[in-house]
Amino acid sequence: MSITVFLSIFLFAENCFASNDGGYYSYFLKTLGSLLIILSIIFIIIYFLKKLNVMPKLKSGRIKIVDKLYMDNKHYIIIVEIDRSLYALGVGENVNLITKIENNDQNKNEIL
Repeated sequence: MSITVFLSIFLFAENCFASNDGGYYSYFLKTLGSLLIILSIIFIIIYFLKKLNVMPKLKSGRIKIVDKLYMDNKHYIIIVEIDRSLYALGVGENVNLITKIENNDQNKNEIL
């Protein structure tokens, strides 16, 4: 209910007030309301794109990101293939090598 009232005040300001001409105030409210709606839509789209992890994986050259597992907002574990060798890296404030994964052909099929 409050969202409907909010939208009606900002988008249809000349209908909400008794004034006939409305003047600059109604145009200002319409512009401000439209701007707020557009900005909120942009932020919602950005939020969902971050949640879906739409970032492309690195697949060029000798280094390939095989998989990534987020632990929290700033920390994650990543499996990287460098020259046909798999490495597990811990990424946070800095990058740490957790282990080198042996038997690349068998483990790569299990990981994927």
